[in-house]
Amino acid sequence: MKETVKLSVIVPVYNAQDYLEECLQSLIGQTMAAEDIEILAVDDCSTDKSREILERYAQAYPQLRVLQTETNSGPGGARNAGLDAARGEYIGFVDSDDAAVPTMFAHMYDAAKAGDFDIVDGGIYYQGKDLAMVHTADEDTGVQTDEKRSHNIVSGGYLMSRIFKRSFWEKSGLRFREGVILEDMESLMFLSATAERVGNLKEICYVYRDTAGSASKETEFEKYQKNAGRAMRAVYERMSALPGYEGIRDAVEYAVIQLYSYTLNQCLMQKGRISGDVLLQRLRRLAGLRRRFARAGYENVYVKNKIAQADIQIMEQNDVDQERLLALAAPQ
Repeated sequence: MKETVKLSVIVPVYNAQDYLEECLQSLIGQTMAAEDIEILAVDDCSTDKSREILERYAQAYPQLRVLQTETNSGPGGARNAGLDAARGEYIGFVDSDDAAVPTMFAHMYDAAKAGDFDIVDGGIYYQGKDLAMVHTADEDTGVQTDEKRSHNIVSGGYLMSRIFKRSFWEKSGLRFREGVILEDMESLMFLSATAERVGNLKEICYVYRDTAGSASKETEFEKYQKNAGRAMRAVYERMSALPGYEGIRDAVEYAVIQLYSYTLNQCLMQKGRISGDVLLQRLRRLAGLRRRFARAGYENVYVKNKIAQADIQIMEQNDVDQERLLALAAPQ
């Protein structure tokens, strides 16, 4: 096996037996030559048959390597383990309950090399919504400016529909937060904010399954809210430390406010299910996080254009009077 390959694909795996084989088949079946791609499947201490499936595939396909975390460390920890082992010129990520289109990595790698891009974003198909899109618009490709970086931060999307030049990633020193969810949010924003050249590929590359119960769809509200608060903090701390922060500040604060809005509405939906005192504490904590990490408030072009006025009003009310907001909310 040669020292470097064209592409490393990192797959965090935790109790994924129901979908794992379909995912692995989509990677084994890539049109990129087997000697040019390595698949790094990281078992994050699964307790089901995932490890058995991984070992069976590794025996049959030499491009697949199975790695093991010492303790369950969440998607971030598994991805970090994959990054440590990666030998690819470019790096991609695939979740174990999703699938890659057969031509995904060959086409994305060719596009990356042709444009000498730090990041290439491909089309993603959201299976649950029957929706396909490319999050990086044509006008936001090429040499990056504050405006383009801001647009790419606001457009969001996922790590998994992109590939990244490994030298760019290593220069950034980026590591994922471990043992949490929403750990990829500030990571993708950071990469979008620091890339020099970005490209896109206007074809469907990645199939996002939207599986119930996966790490990014945490249903236990209390745990989700804690993770959302940590994500708001991580976004602010990682992004505000950048030398060019002022040029992308509106985009970053929009992301914080978007997370605030979603979590606040989820919190209000708990009325009638948990005690009012607990809900008030959570509402106050959220308001404090917003004031700390999105200091400019709602006078922000991205907030005005992308968040419904009704949701802005809910946030404004929570900022000043949580008791009144809770009294107005309908029990669920």
